[in-house]
Amino acid sequence: MIVGRDGVRTPRLRLWDVVRRGALYGAGAAAVLCLGAFFVVDPDDRAALLGAVGFLALVTGGFFLAGGLFFWLCSRDDIRRWRDWRTVRSQSDAVTVFAPGCVRFAVAELVIAPAALGLADLIDRASYNSWLNS
Repeated sequence: MIVGRDGVRTPRLRLWDVVRRGALYGAGAAAVLCLGAFFVVDPDDRAALLGAVGFLALVTGGFFLAGGLFFWLCSRDDIRRWRDWRTVRSQSDAVTVFAPGCVRFAVAELVIAPAALGLADLIDRASYNSWLNS
């Protein structure tokens, strides 16, 4: 990476790269969530936990995606990485660092939500003798 005159690393972040990394983080977190859910012994509690996590991930992901894309559009010519935080000189410059973080977090949450809700539905529909209810 090359550091420009203003101390900001170039090339600047692109939306597609931020979304792709957020989806990768979300897939890893969804795998950990699905494996960790099986440590909850009662199948009804397991489905309720996954349903609650999925719903919260959906709501917070939508909220952060809307905010992150708004901030991205406000500063689309000057999107910075987290490590460029020291180059922020004014209050409006902070948005240039905050936007990609919001988008990345939102995409990760929006990947976790269907995984959690899908597994909760699968556990609810499983027969009593199924390995999902053990």
